Amino acid sequence: MLNAAGEPKDEYKKYFSYYEAFQKIWGFVDTKMINHKVGEWKRLLDRDGKIIDGSVGNEWKVAYHSGRSMMECDKRLQQLMKK
Repeated sequence: MLNAAGEPKDEYKKYFSYYEAFQKIWGFVDTKMINHKVGEWKRLLDRDGKIIDGSVGNEWKVAYHSGRSMMECDKRLQQLMKK
């Protein structure tokens, strides 16, 4: 969403704000998905935020994934602020 938010406007973007979509997704992630006590994300929720699988790790997830995603978001937000 943040990559698309930084692109020049086209017809589709007149009706849809990628930045606003990012804000909604981030709001859900921050309030529902992240276990702030341990600093990690729950594995799987439904669209209402009810926990389907509340574990914070699994055999496929590498420890840096959550941190790296946040670093990438920060980088893209910094780029958008410059525009």
